[in-house]
Amino acid sequence: MRGLVVLLRAENRGDQYRCSGPGDKLYLDFDAPDWDPGPVRGTSEEGGSGAWTGRGSSPPGAADPPSFVQGVIERVTYRHPETGYCVLRITPERGHGDPESMYVGERLTAVGTSPEGAEGQRVRLGGSWQTHPQHGRQFRFQALSILPPLSRDGLVRYLSSSAFHGIGPKLAERIVDTLGGNALARIRDEPERLEGVKGLGPKARAELAAAVRREFGAQETLAFLYGVGLGPGQAGLVLRALGEDAEAKLRANPYLLARGISGIGFRIADRVAKEMGVTADAPERLQAALLHALREAVGHGHTCLPLDALAREAAALTDTVEPATPWEEHLEALAAEGVIVLDREVRPGVPLAYLPAYHTSEALLAENLAHLARMPVGSQGIQPLANAARLAEVEEALDISLHADQRAAVLGLLASPVALLTGGPGVGKTTIIETIVRLAERASSRVVLASPTGRAAKRLAEATGRDASTIHRLLGFEPGTSRFQHDANSPIEADLVVIDEISMLDIILAHHLIKAIQPPTRLLLVGDPDQLPSVSAGNVLADLLASGRIPAFRLTHIYRQGEGSRIVANAHRILAGELPELPPRGDTSSDF
Repeated sequence: MRGLVVLLRAENRGDQYRCSGPGDKLYLDFDAPDWDPGPVRGTSEEGGSGAWTGRGSSPPGAADPPSFVQGVIERVTYRHPETGYCVLRITPERGHGDPESMYVGERLTAVGTSPEGAEGQRVRLGGSWQTHPQHGRQFRFQALSILPPLSRDGLVRYLSSSAFHGIGPKLAERIVDTLGGNALARIRDEPERLEGVKGLGPKARAELAAAVRREFGAQETLAFLYGVGLGPGQAGLVLRALGEDAEAKLRANPYLLARGISGIGFRIADRVAKEMGVTADAPERLQAALLHALREAVGHGHTCLPLDALAREAAALTDTVEPATPWEEHLEALAAEGVIVLDREVRPGVPLAYLPAYHTSEALLAENLAHLARMPVGSQGIQPLANAARLAEVEEALDISLHADQRAAVLGLLASPVALLTGGPGVGKTTIIETIVRLAERASSRVVLASPTGRAAKRLAEATGRDASTIHRLLGFEPGTSRFQHDANSPIEADLVVIDEISMLDIILAHHLIKAIQPPTRLLLVGDPDQLPSVSAGNVLADLLASGRIPAFRLTHIYRQGEGSRIVANAHRILAGELPELPPRGDTSSDF
C-alpha cells in the first residue's frame, strides 16, 4: 500500500565440541592437554547426535571431504566483510601440504568461506585442490577447523598476530614463558596471572584478556550456530549482526535471525526455532511472521500495509487461524521495540504498518514538498522566470512552434516553486524541458539537471545540450558511509532543479532528494505516470498527481510520431480505455 498521497493531503557462542541434541550448545574443552593437536574425526551416535574434535565450519555429522590441508595461517590476504569469503596464505605442516609440490612446507593458497581463521592460527581445512586459470594452484576448502597451537613457537606466533593488538613477538614469548602452554585458557579464566609478565601494563593486560575472551566467545558462538544448522557464511553474518552475545539473544528469540540478516529469512529462522523447541503459537514466531510479511510487501513495492492485509499474509505464513490470533497486539509489541511503525493517523480507523525507514521517508517527503510548495509567489516572493515575449524569443531561437497547451505549461512551470510536468510518449516533454532550461538561463538562473539512472541522465544531457547527472551523483553519494553530502543543512546550490523520469524514483531516494532542495530553489519534476513504477518501494509520481497538492501540467497532444505510424497514437488510446485503431485488412506496411 502506498500512503504518500494521504500524507500530502494531511501534510502531515580442550578443543572438543559436542552436540547432544538439536539446538543444544556445542562446548569447548579449554583443559585439553597442552599441544595436543586433536585429530579431526566424525562419529555417529544413537539419536543422530555427532561429536568431532576441532572447532570450525564443519557442521555435526558432516562427511570428511576428499582432501585436507593443515598448517598455520601466515596471512589473510582477503576476507569479504559480509559473505566471509576469504583467501588465506598457509604454511603447511609436514605431510599436510600440496601433494604436487616439489618443496616440503611450501606456502599454499586456500580459498573458501568462513568467518574464522586469523593470522597465526593453526587450522585444518577440508576440500579439494584445483588450478585457477589466473591464480594457479590453490586449495578450495568447504570446512575450516581451528586447532590448538602445536608448539610453543606456534602459540607465540598466534599471540603476536593481528588478532591481539599491541602484542609483539618478544612480549608474546614472555607471556608463554610465564603462563605455559595453556596460556590462552589461563588468560581467559585467570587474567590476573598476566601481572607477572614483564612489560605488560594494566591497560595492555585488560585489552589482551578481553581479546582472548572475545576470540573464544566468538568461536563458541559459531559452534552453537553450526549446531542449529547454519552454514559458515550464514553463521558469520549472524555473529557480525548480533555480536558476541548472539547465542544468548537467539536462545531468547531465535527469530532474530530473520531481522535483516542477508540470506536468512523467516523459513530458516522458523526451522531453527522449531529445533530449539519454540511452539507454533509463540508470540515471537507470530511477530516474526508479521515482520517478514511486511518486508515482503516492501519488496513488492509497497511502503506500508493495512493491519488486515498484513494479518492475512502472516496467517498464511504460519498456518494459523487469522481471526483467533491477536495480530494487532503482536504489531503493538513490534512497534514498542521500534521494529515497525504503526500509524493510525494517516487513515483514521485503518492502522497502517511501516518499516521505520519507509515511514520516516514518506512523512518527511510529504512535509518537505509542502514546505517547497508554500514558498510565496509574486511581489513578496519568487518571480516568474519567463513571460510570453521571452518564450516567443526562445521558440524562434530553437526554431520551434509550441502548441498553446505547451506554452501554458512552460509559463506555469516557470512561475511555480515546485511543479510537475507529465504526459505519455511523443507529447513533447523533452522539448518543454529544453525550452525551460533556455528561459531559466536567460533569467540568470543556475539550472541543475538529473535523472534516477545513468542512461536517463545521458538522454537528458543529449536533449538539452547541458550536463546532467544521476540523482545519487547530484546528492554526493558516499559509498563508504552510504550517506549523501547534500541534505537540509547542506542543500543543492541551484536556482532550478529539474528531475526527469521520476516514475523510476522510489520513496527513500525521493525523500533524500527533496530534503536537499531548500527555498528559494525551485523544483521541476518530469515523468510519465503510465510507465512502470520504481523497482524499490513507492510510487512517487502517481501519488503526487493523486494528491492534488502540487501544480501539475499534463500534455496530451502527440507530436513525435512518424508519418503513418499508429504506435504512439494507439498507446494513448489504450491508456484512455479505447480500442486501438487497426490498419485496413491486407495492409502489410503498417507498423501496428
